[in-house]
Amino acid sequence: MRMSKVWRTVYISKAVGKAGQNLLSIVEILGESQRNNARDGLTGLLLSHGGWFLQVLEGDRGRIAMLMARLERDPRHSDIRVLAEGEAPGRAFSDWSMGQVLVTPQIEDDLAGQSIPDLDGRGATDLLDKAAGRLRAMAPA
Repeated sequence: MRMSKVWRTVYISKAVGKAGQNLLSIVEILGESQRNNARDGLTGLLLSHGGWFLQVLEGDRGRIAMLMARLERDPRHSDIRVLAEGEAPGRAFSDWSMGQVLVTPQIEDDLAGQSIPDLDGRGATDLLDKAAGRLRAMAPA
């Protein structure tokens, strides 16, 4: 079976105000993201920690560009920085229209003392891959 290629973008942004600071704000962002991404055929994963969001998006390049433009106007985000983007051989996060990872002690260990804004593209991608693996392991069979 041949996998179709997709566009993947990994970015960080600073949470503004209450965004990302409490569970309710994260749930609101997650619900909105899940609805919009399902509509647009996008998949991905969101991690929030220390007042920052780290997110991977995958799908159609044009749809991701439109979403990134919306994020630039979203008052819950500032300092948006794309860490990695490009064509990928397939979806790595296809389990979720937008999955969400809570930072657990294991994820803290994966950060190895870095904060989200310190990550480069490779570090961010590795962290998201590990977080996705942990999320999948916790899912009911």
